[in-house]
Amino acid sequence: MMTRMEVNRDKARQWDSFICPKIKKVLEKNSKQVGECILMKADDWHFQIMGPYDQHTVDVLSRSCSCMRWDLTGIPCRHVISAIWCRNEQAKTYVHDCYKVSTYLKAYEPVILPLTSQEFWLKCDLTPPLPPSYENRLGRPKTNEEEGV
Repeated sequence: MMTRMEVNRDKARQWDSFICPKIKKVLEKNSKQVGECILMKADDWHFQIMGPYDQHTVDVLSRSCSCMRWDLTGIPCRHVISAIWCRNEQAKTYVHDCYKVSTYLKAYEPVILPLTSQEFWLKCDLTPPLPPSYENRLGRPKTNEEEGV
């Protein structure tokens, strides 16, 4: 665990963008699909995006799209990216904070200190913890069925 934390910290320090690399790839993929979208602007924050088979509304101010991808993942979908580009802004600034490198570094910031071997641990007179008691479940027990031929 200690090694994994250090490896992840070192990896994140080498990233050149302020969003994580996998999210950057998703943004690039979504950006390539923007060419299929036809944009209609209602005001600076609200847009209607028409695709080849569907139509969606985007509210940049409240960070929502009617396709719900942006709402669920926090990563701008192709509809949102086309609206953001209409505002002459970059899509990566609209990615949720949980995908930013600074947040990733905060998650791996705590240091796990190394331990000595068990022979150097303090002895205590307490009884060791016991596993939880097992309770039979109600209902008919499951049968082990053999796979058919």
